[in-house]
Amino acid sequence: MATKTHHLNLRAGAALAAVALVLTACAFGRQASAAPTGSEAPSEAAEAPAAGETARATSPCRLRFPNPLPSRQRVVPILMYHRIDYVTSSTPEATRRLTVSPEDFRHQMRWLKLHGYHTITQRSLFSALMCGSHLRRKPIVITATIGLLLFSWPLFELMRLGGVLPVFFGQLGFTLLIGSMGSVNPIVITEAALRSRAGAIAEGLVASVSNFGGQLCTKPGVVFVPAGAAGDAFAADLAARLDAVEPTVLLNERLRDALRAAVGRLEAVGSVRALGGAAGADGPGFRYQPAAYEAPAAAVDDALLEEHFGPVVLLIRHGSREELLAALGHIEGQLSGTLHAERGEDVDAIVTALAERAGRVVFDGFPTGVAVTHGMHHGGPYPATTSPLHTSVGMTAVHRFTRPVAFQDAPEDVLPPELREGNPLGIRRRVDGVPR
Repeated sequence: MATKTHHLNLRAGAALAAVALVLTACAFGRQASAAPTGSEAPSEAAEAPAAGETARATSPCRLRFPNPLPSRQRVVPILMYHRIDYVTSSTPEATRRLTVSPEDFRHQMRWLKLHGYHTITQRSLFSALMCGSHLRRKPIVITATIGLLLFSWPLFELMRLGGVLPVFFGQLGFTLLIGSMGSVNPIVITEAALRSRAGAIAEGLVASVSNFGGQLCTKPGVVFVPAGAAGDAFAADLAARLDAVEPTVLLNERLRDALRAAVGRLEAVGSVRALGGAAGADGPGFRYQPAAYEAPAAAVDDALLEEHFGPVVLLIRHGSREELLAALGHIEGQLSGTLHAERGEDVDAIVTALAERAGRVVFDGFPTGVAVTHGMHHGGPYPATTSPLHTSVGMTAVHRFTRPVAFQDAPEDVLPPELREGNPLGIRRRVDGVPR
């Protein structure tokens, strides 16, 4: 398979590439290519700074935009891997084209090693573009999708066996991983809300659970529903609506198998009852039939609150306000918590319980819509994410990749341009607490 060589020229409009280098600090390149075969070699990159440039390998390149942008070009092959696994008879054709077997991947890494290529970090590439830093002879960037890093074969070990230094992430001078670990995104529905608009809530919940195969990190997996006639009618309606949804396609075989195993553990709990009666999924691809289950609030424990990554929802039936709040007390950190209630209801304790556990509290809606706005917070307490202080969606998401530094009593000439009195960059700042 052939590689693509990507030319990055900052003056010619590659500021967007620099944005990615500054903000992401990882080597998930957006330009994809397959791995090389034994007969095809990536183009060799520049081995030294261009004429007139001075290598600055010993002086770290500041992770910011120079003003003006330098006129500089480096040629570096970038390889992106989407799936390292074995192809089976049930693997869809589209997935086959993105798949490299573990043996082939190891051989490709060995090929790169034997032909003198050296893996570099994205920070090294940034420094070469921005500051003219020297790159090793025949540099190469190896990237992977986040799903591959988390769910596929052990890439670092395969790279080591192939003799290639496993460098996937650039360095910011400090190590920071902000990840979404899992969330059941609980929804609480009051009896008054059911009496007022049960059908609309069921319709929205079906879409939120089943759209995109239920594989969104904000998919609601646990819904607290009152016991009694109104709750029974809602549960039956929801189950019928989910039965009517066509089986959804999951991302890959492992996710489907993991979902089957998780649902099997759920079904093995004696207090859990399956709702609906749709037949299992069939047809090509990794499909799963959307489904609903229910259990009493008194039985809530860690096993019932396990995330089911797919189109599956569990209704927790509670008989009193106290039982509801006790069940909510078992919920750990979440990306979101949702409340469907009517105006005038006393829901302060419920809102407090959700706010203590979720990064976003949704009222009379569904959590799967995440808007890119100034007020959005897509994050939450551990174990929903590894850092509850920042959002991964919205206008302040960039703060995930920043680190505050104070310059105390610093002379004007040593301050970075962003902090100098004359504001040479013309940026918006806050001086002595006052926006300017």
